[in-house]
Amino acid sequence: MLEIIKQRIITTHPITGDSVEFVSTTSENDGTCNIMHVRLNPTFKVPSQYHKKTIHVFKCLEGALCIRLKGGELEMLPAGRSFTILPLTPYALLNPGLNLVKFEHKIIPGRRGFEDALMIFHGMLKKKELVSFGTRSFLNFISDTYTVSFTEKMLHPLRRYLASKALRDGAYKNLLEKYGRANGLVFNHDTPRGNASPDGMPGVVVYPEGT
Repeated sequence: MLEIIKQRIITTHPITGDSVEFVSTTSENDGTCNIMHVRLNPTFKVPSQYHKKTIHVFKCLEGALCIRLKGGELEMLPAGRSFTILPLTPYALLNPGLNLVKFEHKIIPGRRGFEDALMIFHGMLKKKELVSFGTRSFLNFISDTYTVSFTEKMLHPLRRYLASKALRDGAYKNLLEKYGRANGLVFNHDTPRGNASPDGMPGVVVYPEGT
């Protein structure tokens, strides 16, 4: 009996060595969710951020993952425990231990832009190219990931404009072709689903405008 094992895609941060394995992508599950297995090295942390339109579920698989919430409250996740981050909830991820931490990161509904943003960002770092303000704005927008600060809040309208312009001008495709493929990652996004709006690129759920 022939057994076919799916080839999973893994992208690694060229500086920190932390990696993301795409277990289930939006092109595979019709945009229902993203499922990733993330490995964080000791003392690594993801800066405080929030998401506007997506729910993020974190389940620790190995080691202990720490989630810092607004106000400094800490949630420690030993192996097997999960924690859900609702939209507009600021949080940061920490590996406070001396060993590698592995956890599952699930995004609901699926966000193709999150997958693509990771590919592009890691690809740019691999080529040692500067991530400009405009490009970072675009990556933040398509991934529905925003840093927590007063300055960022004030800049959001400008970031949204730059992201929309990048979509209209074809910069999205160019970035993905240049940096995503340079990172050795290619997703099957050939069959579009939905409209190519700033909040809903082909292959993801289309979100309402104006939020």
